[in-house]
Amino acid sequence: MSVKNWKEFNEGYNLDDPEYSTEDWPTSKSDIINSEAEFRGYAKKLLVNAHGDGYDQSVADETIKGLLDEYGDDFGAAVGALQQGLAD
Repeated sequence: MSVKNWKEFNEGYNLDDPEYSTEDWPTSKSDIINSEAEFRGYAKKLLVNAHGDGYDQSVADETIKGLLDEYGDDFGAAVGALQQGLAD
């Protein structure tokens, strides 16, 4: 399964699917994530995928809250910061 858009990613992503690929992810998330709820869903799935068995819900909640506190409604910046934090 390749992810064609944010809604498909948010609603039907299966962490155990070996066909998962990020190559079809949209390049501009700010055009797609338009609410806090959408950002929270995206961030949670990204963090679960990045940390696997080491995923900690309380740490994820704190991270997401911090990003929202810092970037407010600028979801593109929040996504960028989240992705950069995972790349470091």
